[in-house]
Amino acid sequence: MASAVPVPEQPGRLYIPATGSVVQQDQQYEGDFYDTVEFTTFAVGTSKLPFKDQTNKDLQFTNLTQTKRIPSYAKLKLQRLGVHVRQWDITARPSPEDVVCLYEMTSLRFTLGQTNLIAEGPLLVYSSGLGLTGVSTANNFSVLSNGVASQAAAPRLREESDISDKIDLNCVLSVGSNAAWSATTQPTIVGNLAGQASILCSVFLHGIITRPLGS
Repeated sequence: MASAVPVPEQPGRLYIPATGSVVQQDQQYEGDFYDTVEFTTFAVGTSKLPFKDQTNKDLQFTNLTQTKRIPSYAKLKLQRLGVHVRQWDITARPSPEDVVCLYEMTSLRFTLGQTNLIAEGPLLVYSSGLGLTGVSTANNFSVLSNGVASQAAAPRLREESDISDKIDLNCVLSVGSNAAWSATTQPTIVGNLAGQASILCSVFLHGIITRPLGS
């Protein structure tokens, strides 16, 4: 007779017949849940919603499959929230102007559910620690990132937050205006070196992930 029996449709849970008890076996590791959105304009009020739609996105752009939710049975102790403007835009490198503009002209607001505000402010506040460093001999080559190329040096949130697979991730990236400086125009997207007028931006939720064994 088996000493422990897996509970159907409940990953990581084992039933022990001898005692009539049920135990949960989990794995824990430091990691990220992330999603990527595309900006095609810097018009005032332009908003993008990371974590809402994962349609046709492969692993380089998201590791989520549920709208606004982390994977089923998973838990995340959120320690850091990071934003990274991608250094490759569909067909070529993005223009340095577009990278800087997105960091400087866009704000982030992240809540759990509708009212639990976790973070808000300009994108440049939320360093992902995923910046790039190095040297290139390519013509007109530049790499711009938010902060240092080290996750250990990226700032953490003031308070940690516990996230389950039942909590909505409500993240909004919004382009603001220049009205405070008496400006009536907005910057326009320069486009990448191949003429693609867009730029990609990823949001990373970093912390301690707990998942049932076998999930």
